[in-house]
Amino acid sequence: MARCLSLYLPFWGTDRLRRAVGLDALPLERALVLQGKVGSRRLVTAVDALAHQRGVRPGMAVAKAQVLIEGLEVRDAEIERDAEALETLAVWALRLYSPVVAADPPDGLILDITGAAHLYGGEAALVSDILRRLEALHITAYAAVADSWGAAHALVRFAGKSSLIIAQGKSTEAILPLPVAALRLPAETVEELRLIGIDTIGELAAKPRAPLALRYGPDLWRRVDMAFGRLAEPIEPVHVPELISVERAFFEPIGAPDTLEKYIRAPQQRLAAIGLRLGGCLRGPARSRPGLSGCGCRNRSGPPHRRGTPGDLCGRRRPTLRVALPSDGRLYAPGGSGREYARHSGA
Repeated sequence: MARCLSLYLPFWGTDRLRRAVGLDALPLERALVLQGKVGSRRLVTAVDALAHQRGVRPGMAVAKAQVLIEGLEVRDAEIERDAEALETLAVWALRLYSPVVAADPPDGLILDITGAAHLYGGEAALVSDILRRLEALHITAYAAVADSWGAAHALVRFAGKSSLIIAQGKSTEAILPLPVAALRLPAETVEELRLIGIDTIGELAAKPRAPLALRYGPDLWRRVDMAFGRLAEPIEPVHVPELISVERAFFEPIGAPDTLEKYIRAPQQRLAAIGLRLGGCLRGPARSRPGLSGCGCRNRSGPPHRRGTPGDLCGRRRPTLRVALPSDGRLYAPGGSGREYARHSGA
């Protein structure tokens, strides 16, 4: 069963700006909001933790926010830079935690941690580690682990907890009490469902499908099925230009550990030769990814020197094996420091 970790960064815009300009210019003790224009109106688009504590919310008029907080720092929103920095943060997470990480804009990341959590001593330890590293970078983050991207995304934003791990097979039950807005539906659809008395995911799931599909289109139930894990939602990993990979496709699935080890060895040797030409080496941290391209039930192993026994692969798609390492010769194995993000990030 797949396991997904959703990271929610509630103050991403202001956290990113503080990292860009420095805490001397924007100290944590000074409330900060970002503004944007809608017609002639100036509206708050993002807040920091202090402004949030004092009642300022996105969508509020900047003038009202300034009345609530004396000396409020107001800066222009930089949506494109926020998006670029989020991609950079995804690369940071990919190098440390999982070979499948993607930005979940505008304020989150999604990690497929299937088969990777044991490298940190379990899911709880992995979540604790990533939250600790982000806190050290002055980035506020919440985390949830569930059986699907949709469920993890919903829980981290609407369950009201900073860290939450749902046991395997319990994700559907866990999201039933959450509001339908947790399904990533358009705002107008959420409002219309509320008007007809459907407030929670459980209430929606109990309704007949045909009438609602006719009224709201297929996306409504597609979102429900993805959250429940009935429909796969593939994660397209963040693109890392400097990542060199060696890939081999197979006509039939393979599951025997000895066979996997045999076919992993050859790509590793090819990567070792590439690494030597680049002035690097291959002392274990290359990422080996036995899996199924485009399949929601990939199985993966970690770096060779810490890899456990891979599980069986399902037969839905043509299986592939990919081994990769960064082209700069530096090796980013799990357990590395958080300095890579600071060094590679423009934020």
